[in-house]
Amino acid sequence: MAFWNELEQYGERTALITEDGKAVSYETLVRQADQLGAIIGERCLVFLMCRSCVEAIAGYIGLLRHRIVPVMIAEHIAEELLNGLMEAYHPAYFYLPTKHVSPAFPGVSVWENGTYTLLKLTFSQDYALGEELAVLLTTSGGTGSPKLVRQSEENIEENTRSIVEYLGIRADDRAITTLPMSYTYGLSIIHTHLVQGAAIILTEATMMDKRFWTLLREQRATTF
Repeated sequence: MAFWNELEQYGERTALITEDGKAVSYETLVRQADQLGAIIGERCLVFLMCRSCVEAIAGYIGLLRHRIVPVMIAEHIAEELLNGLMEAYHPAYFYLPTKHVSPAFPGVSVWENGTYTLLKLTFSQDYALGEELAVLLTTSGGTGSPKLVRQSEENIEENTRSIVEYLGIRADDRAITTLPMSYTYGLSIIHTHLVQGAAIILTEATMMDKRFWTLLREQRATTF
């Protein structure tokens, strides 16, 4: 069974820590995740605009738990690339920061979760999703044209477990990272710590920013 379907086992352990020091338990993370999954309610393609925040991670986990395929979109993706991806793949929904919702998007808001909004889009999904497909990662490729990299549940599980074993990640670890979850490495940090019941300190500050080091110290990060 995929690790995202077993996160309930960690109960009140801290899963995520926000920049203002708020601790979010695994129980709360799973509850938020399943709310989103239940609202969508069917296997389809969903664009997920990524930020280092509770709403984005909960949304990602919710999609995986309900076998809905997320396309991981960088927050600051160029407009022409985003439009190209939409026209090429016709997602059923778009889950994104409310501040980025545009009247130009062909859809309506059906749910809000903190700083995020779920849009139901009007595209017709005229293709089938492979049964093994779990996640699609975006890449502009060498030509700048929108392309997607496929990852299966088995790919993610094997990669996650091997990294955990190699690095010795433990339940009492606290990771802090500046890498966005739209990147494979950033997503890997989320996978490898949640699977162990460890905690992730969320920040969008860079290592050149004083508040990054303040947060690292105050929240007792063990790795970055």
